[in-house]
Amino acid sequence: MNQHNSESEYRYQLASAEARALVSLAAEHLSHDVYNPKNPVAYTRTTYFDTADRKLAQSCSEPVTRRLRVRQYASAPTTRAEPLLDSSAFLESKESSGLRRLKTRYRTHPETLRALLAGSLATVSEEDMQALRAQPRLYEFVRAIRRNEYQPVFSTWYRRVSLSTTGVRITIDENVNFCGPQAIGDTGLSLIHI
Repeated sequence: MNQHNSESEYRYQLASAEARALVSLAAEHLSHDVYNPKNPVAYTRTTYFDTADRKLAQSCSEPVTRRLRVRQYASAPTTRAEPLLDSSAFLESKESSGLRRLKTRYRTHPETLRALLAGSLATVSEEDMQALRAQPRLYEFVRAIRRNEYQPVFSTWYRRVSLSTTGVRITIDENVNFCGPQAIGDTGLSLIHI
């Protein structure tokens, strides 16, 4: 599945008490996003790619900031339970300029994305290849990763609380962790397998 979004994005860094107050106020007007009712506590793990000379990282000082990443989501029944990875993996390209962001993403199974990035195309269905080719920018990134022009440089993972209504979405990321680049994890694998 492919997705192409152009949106406005505002970012703030809040203390824990401020974030809890924001969620409490927002909950009066927005609905909590629950993607898995059996495991309503949501987590995100993102692995960022860059060139050897860190071209994408340096784009922070340019008019358009660019990111290339692999994202996976995990969930747990409670905040004390171990979060397990869901059945999708996403290759994403994100460009931000001021408040505007343009995000293109390709969704597939973790095994398929791993094979695409490694160049093991014999295991990738024609349907998956067509879906990827429909996103020329992402398709070129996959080819560049296989040529070793982009490498994974670091990963982040965190708990994410999300509230939304038509045209508005608020996400709160908490307990943000940074680590070395993580491999694309299989469905049901612990998010925290460092």
